[in-house]
Amino acid sequence: MLTRRQFCVLLSSTPLCFSRAAHSSWGEGDQSQSSLDLETAFKSPPKSARPYVLWMWMGSNVSEAGITSDLEAMKAAGIGGATIFSLADTLTPWSGVIKNRPTPDIVAFTEPWWAKIRFACVEAKRLGLELILHNCAGYESSGGTWITPEMAMQDLVWSEQQVEGGTRFSGTLKRPVVDSRPGNPFPKMYIPSLDKIDVPHVDARQTYFRDVAVLAVPREGLIDLRSVVDLPGNMNVNGEIDWDAPKGNWTLYRFGHTTTGAMIQPAQWTAIGLECDKMNSDAVTFHVNHVISEMKKHIGEFIGNPLTTLYCDSYEAGTPTWTPKMRQEFQSRRGYDVTPWLPVLAGRTIGSEDESTRLKHDMTRTIHDLYRDCYWATPGPLAHAAGLKFAAEPYEGPWEIDEVVKYLDLPTVEFWTTNNRFSPSDLEPVVKAAHAENSRLISAESFTSAPEFAQWREHRRGSSRLAMPHFAPA
Repeated sequence: MLTRRQFCVLLSSTPLCFSRAAHSSWGEGDQSQSSLDLETAFKSPPKSARPYVLWMWMGSNVSEAGITSDLEAMKAAGIGGATIFSLADTLTPWSGVIKNRPTPDIVAFTEPWWAKIRFACVEAKRLGLELILHNCAGYESSGGTWITPEMAMQDLVWSEQQVEGGTRFSGTLKRPVVDSRPGNPFPKMYIPSLDKIDVPHVDARQTYFRDVAVLAVPREGLIDLRSVVDLPGNMNVNGEIDWDAPKGNWTLYRFGHTTTGAMIQPAQWTAIGLECDKMNSDAVTFHVNHVISEMKKHIGEFIGNPLTTLYCDSYEAGTPTWTPKMRQEFQSRRGYDVTPWLPVLAGRTIGSEDESTRLKHDMTRTIHDLYRDCYWATPGPLAHAAGLKFAAEPYEGPWEIDEVVKYLDLPTVEFWTTNNRFSPSDLEPVVKAAHAENSRLISAESFTSAPEFAQWREHRRGSSRLAMPHFAPA
């Protein structure tokens, strides 16, 4: 299993960044000087082209002396700034713990932690370094202890009840039974009550539920859309239903939604919270405003200098299947009501195979639309209003890369060194989309690797075994 942040440096990607910086710092010059300027820029980069680092604060193991030492070392090495991540004590790659910590009160996004962030701002400003802050604890993805189940990522769930037709059915439709474990791809973490790393149980998966629809369909075979019976007024809040079932054998579906249980990772146990609903602009706004309000409260005078940017790292929260306004959003975006088609998502076929496949495609497209319009379009204006920029890694998630890059002040890509070779993650589509938006500066999370490949043996000064590509300026 791969760790994501064993060895990584945030760099401006490709010589294009240095070329631009070279021209702005040394003047445009004539065409014959271009190659010389580029070579000079690489050998002695101007201030605007200095590399940055991903600065990992490992749980409670943070001190003012350590902050000063780190920042002064960055300054001496020619680093331009750092992106602060607050992770767990250890990464294995799950969130681990170091026992008997001297400062257990330092928990990400609490008062003692903000005091350390404030000190880092004082020191960074003294040294002329820029700071960037990740939008939540961990590096994955956007949420925290302030996100309630109502504002968390949602899954469509359902239960089934078999009914014999030609009679009056009176009974209770059970709520769907769901696995209480979280639905994100990397759910393991250190659980204090078990004193080990395991997959936690999320109580909200069992306690939070909202009904979506009650539908009756023929029990077997291909379903004619006209035979789907919507029973919105037949069931009360306790799930009790009365229905005069027509002749035949029927299946009653009780559709609803609950949180996926996806939680931010890898963070300290008491800093972990639910991921916000990325398809709900209200939930995204609430999350971003909460983080920005805390920034204003604790480090307000440092917003803009040295802390300039709110950051979202790459996405690993899983793909939700519902959001409270899905029915309205689907209707407005796809032009028809999703409700009678919901049994398709439960594995049935309505109309024809092609029509049922179309429904699945339309659901996927709606999810991508909502991610674009809620998760990607919302943070930038809120950050700008607070005097901040918005940067993120816009790839490998439920959206279209070319549709979301435009919402970023600084598009960011990522490349690994896998088996000592350059291994980018969707670099080309991000760069292409950025160029289409006339974004000439693109950053890259660089040289990320895994224990079985790197083991702290790779570094920025190069390795005879590390194969890197040749870039040409655009």
